[in-house]
Amino acid sequence: KDKIVAVAGARYDWAENDSINRVTNAAFLGQNFSQWVFKYGLVGRVTEGLSIYLNHSENFNPVVGGFDDLGNRLKNEEGKNDEGGLKFDLMDHRLTATVSVFDSKTTNKLVSIGLINPSTGNLEVYRIQTGHTTTKGWEADVAWQPIDSLSLIGGLGNVQIRNERGIRLANGSYGMNYRGFAKYTFREGPVRGLGIGAGYSFTNDRAGDGGDTFTLPAYGSMDGLIQYGRKKWSIQVNILNATDKIAVVSSVVRANVQPLAPRQYRVTFRYTF
Repeated sequence: KDKIVAVAGARYDWAENDSINRVTNAAFLGQNFSQWVFKYGLVGRVTEGLSIYLNHSENFNPVVGGFDDLGNRLKNEEGKNDEGGLKFDLMDHRLTATVSVFDSKTTNKLVSIGLINPSTGNLEVYRIQTGHTTTKGWEADVAWQPIDSLSLIGGLGNVQIRNERGIRLANGSYGMNYRGFAKYTFREGPVRGLGIGAGYSFTNDRAGDGGDTFTLPAYGSMDGLIQYGRKKWSIQVNILNATDKIAVVSSVVRANVQPLAPRQYRVTFRYTF
């Protein structure tokens, strides 16, 4: 009946990096990277069709270079993520949903800051490991099959990603975002095996550059599909950006932006032996 499942794990990674002069074959600036990371979680069934879960995980990325501009040995970038939520399984598995909240942080990030050089009295830019990013928010996802022929999926969430100065990270979607997709498959009659689907996704405002000096506007886009299959074979046509929407997806600076790709068609043929 009702039960609680707990999991825990640990991992140790070690790696060595050697830079080699390909002319003299001399090795220099060797670095060793090693660290323990941990993960643990808890899942418990509250009642039939409803469970609660909690999760903590860690990771790290080696930072190559040896030392920062102040002579401090570089540390690994460290990440920690905490998440908790509810899982629903209702209507004889026809309705499943997950609602969760999360809080993640990455530390020891290399950032550029201005400091006074004591020997010259001049303001200079140094690269040091004082940066961090935090990601907080919530999300909800649902899949519903009210009848055998109709499938519905959707999701929405709210995310905030900022650095140590409280500035939004470039190209990260902030505030409310949502998406949904519906597919109907004919199971009887002369068009049995024909499936038609359509979906819509909304991406909210994003910072346009690393300094958050301008904002990329929100946009929505639609996709569609047509599928037909009989026994061992099927063919599917996906229509991406079906309305040929013009929007900006990402950017580096104001003069360098990546637009949303124009309407595209993708054809897939499958045969099962």
